[in-house]
Amino acid sequence: MDVFNKINFRNNADKFTVSLVIPVFKDANGLDMTLDSIPDQQCGKYKLEIIVVNDGGDSEISAVCRKYKVKMVEIEPNCGSYLARNKGLEYSTGDIIVFTDADVIIPPGWLEQAISAIGPVDYLAANIRVDDREIQTAVHSYQVCHSFPNAAYLEQEHFGVTAGLVIKRRLLEQLGGFDSRLRSGGDKEFGVRVYQAGCKQAFLSSPPLVHPPKTLAQYLRSIKRIKQGHERLARFYPGTISRPGLLRRLGRFLRYLLPPRPMGINRRFSPGDGVPLLRKWFFLWLLKFFKGFYDLQVWGLRFSKTVPRPCPEVTFFDCQTHGLNRGE
Repeated sequence: MDVFNKINFRNNADKFTVSLVIPVFKDANGLDMTLDSIPDQQCGKYKLEIIVVNDGGDSEISAVCRKYKVKMVEIEPNCGSYLARNKGLEYSTGDIIVFTDADVIIPPGWLEQAISAIGPVDYLAANIRVDDREIQTAVHSYQVCHSFPNAAYLEQEHFGVTAGLVIKRRLLEQLGGFDSRLRSGGDKEFGVRVYQAGCKQAFLSSPPLVHPPKTLAQYLRSIKRIKQGHERLARFYPGTISRPGLLRRLGRFLRYLLPPRPMGINRRFSPGDGVPLLRKWFFLWLLKFFKGFYDLQVWGLRFSKTVPRPCPEVTFFDCQTHGLNRGE
């Protein structure tokens, strides 16, 4: 445990409380959608504590927190989701910690099943699927097939994404939280750390959490963020992931300039999506280009000498009926 992932808990753990931590950055609609899916959730003998981490201090997020009367940790300026999760944990009281993202729909009964499944293990990765009810674009159809392969992540790389993750507080007390220097890839680093410590990991297959599809612009931005995360992981944790050299990256980018072969394209998308083959072909070509371009663009991150240490202003609020009541 080091200064980048240490959690300074302010409250003792309550063995009958579950803390749901939701970091959010300027996505009031997504947060509203997530919180709206929670009120009817049953947690058995457990009390549910919801902590929203308002990363950046957005006023619209504060309004949503007032609407649902949840706890809120406000961070200014924006410092990234992993630092946000760590700050939310500091104010938690639950013996069981649940992480999800703003815009994720939590289906009925999921929390109760997650609480039951975490009993014999320390770390539980949830099944997450992209909403496939109304597929309209190639990028949507592609995400249905390829986004959030949590079962494979857990089996092959020993981690689950933080859009659906359940852990025990004692794990955080023993190993620390997420590396706050990272903007992407922190879920992998944490999961590998848990695995290497010999802790028990498991996968919760049903019911799945539901994630809305990203637009094309959002999806391309997420690819860039993931590429940047890989470079930081390679710098801070050598050997965690493979990192190709510059010449190999350049060669791969040049190959990506070639259009994809038309044969077998439909197999890479959701069956019966109704999206024309030409749109799928063009999307795959665009996707190849940007993957190669971002791979070259982030090459220098490993060699940057410093990573700015964020020094945010952190404030805790307990949102009650008549507004924001400032906590400690």
